[in-house]
This record gives sequence, C-alpha cells and structure tokens, in this order.
Amino acid sequence: MLMVLLNLLIKPIALFGIDATVQNRVGPENYGLYFSLLNLSVLFNILLDFGINNYTTKNLAQNPEEIKKYFGRVFTFRIILFSLYSVFSFGLAYFLGYSGRPMFLLSFLILNQFLILTIAYFRSHFAGFHFFKTDAFISVLDRGLLIIVGGLLLFSPCSHYFVQQNIGKKCISLDLNKDEGREIVRKLCAEADIIAENFRPG
Repeated sequence: MLMVLLNLLIKPIALFGIDATVQNRVGPENYGLYFSLLNLSVLFNILLDFGINNYTTKNLAQNPEEIKKYFGRVFTFRIILFSLYSVFSFGLAYFLGYSGRPMFLLSFLILNQFLILTIAYFRSHFAGFHFFKTDAFISVLDRGLLIIVGGLLLFSPCSHYFVQQNIGKKCISLDLNKDEGREIVRKLCAEADIIAENFRPG
C-alpha cells in the first residue's frame, strides 16, 4: 500500500512536470533522437538480469545467512552480463548507422540501464529480508532525485543554459531606457575588442 501511494505521488510529478518540460524545451528532433536511443538501450535489457533479481529475493528469503557468499558471486556475474549487453547494444547501433554524437548519448543510456538494474538488484535483497518499507522508499528515490535536480535546472531563475554560456564571465545588468545605462554601454564598447548581441535587427 505504501509503495502504491508513493508512486501515485512521485511519478505524475516526474512525468508531467519534468519529462514534459524537457520535451518542450529540447524540441521534437532532439527528444526524438533521445527516445529512439532509449528504446534501443532497452532491447537487450534481459541480458542484464536473466531472472537474477527474482532468484535473489526467493533465495535470501529462504537462506538469509548465505548473503555474503551469494552477493559477490552474483555481482561479478552481473558485470560480465553488462559487458555482453554493451557489446550487443553498440553493435546494433553501429549496424543501424549510428555514429558520433548518438553513440556518445547511447553510452550514457547503456550505463543508466546498468544502474537501474543494479538498484533493482539491491532492492531484491530488501524484499528477500522483508524490508518492504525500505524497498518502497528506494523504488521512488530515483524519481524524487529527478524531480529535485531537474526542477532546479529547469525552473530556477538562473537557468542551466545561462550558467553554461556565462561561466567564468563577469556580468552586469543595465537599463538602456536610462541615460546612465546607455553611457555605461558606450564606455564598455569603447574598451571592448569584440561586441556580440543576440537580439534580432531593429
């Protein structure tokens, strides 16, 4: 019941507040590329699990004392599966004609799939030990972090784009409707090597 309530609270905010805003800001072309690469990264997702999580939950529920011996072996096996998954995913992307920037983006999505399944693997331990409240909290933790970090980047007064373009620069705000503001601009222009502005002519 707790898991259902947490998901009903968090996921709509993440979907309609963050994801929809990102779609609108990056445009259909960039988001379309991201979505096609995301789907590609999911195609071989089964290689990352093979039912390990369900087996872990069942095995730990029956034999909780085996966790130390079991954890290391399974995690090593998951690293091997991740290598196979990466080879298949990059291979398919290359076969489909992706290169350059799309391949770079795909590498992040592949890593993201590994992290998602790794979190699910840790959650299977909590489920095996019957820590259901902890499992419910972790199930929405990633979405909660997405809302916090994404919300700060998307809706803060100082946008991520502004910070990226102006890092390491001194900034000043001037009112060009006033004589004082126009006079400061003239002095700055007289000393500047380059003047650039992003307003349309007129």
